[in-house]
Amino acid sequence: MKRVLVSAIVATLAVVGCSNADTASSAAWYDSRSKDGPDALATGTLEEIDGCIYLISVDDGGRYLPVFRGRPTWTPEGALKTDTGTYVLGEVVELGGGEVSPSVDPGLKTTIPDTCDLGLTRWTVSG
Repeated sequence: MKRVLVSAIVATLAVVGCSNADTASSAAWYDSRSKDGPDALATGTLEEIDGCIYLISVDDGGRYLPVFRGRPTWTPEGALKTDTGTYVLGEVVELGGGEVSPSVDPGLKTTIPDTCDLGLTRWTVSG
């Protein structure tokens, strides 16, 4: 009986430890430990549209698909927390990084939600 109880507790801890309820599943991201990357600057607002987070340019209103470094999460206040900063949706942000054509394969280390428009230019956020 003790062996079954211990197994049940271990299994429960494994499931709880692996779940992350505050993961921002509407944000695209890439897995990288490097702090290096493109150093251009995009200014706009982050907006969640149809289940995907986009960067809307303040210059021309164009829409980009930002791809953040590291898996983004939501803060208790509702801001998007990433490896490169914490951002409030709807407020003007500056994202260091660079453009990537939609024709370029995102690669195995990049996660893009199914709800995102893959025909848009991506903005790889590096700082």
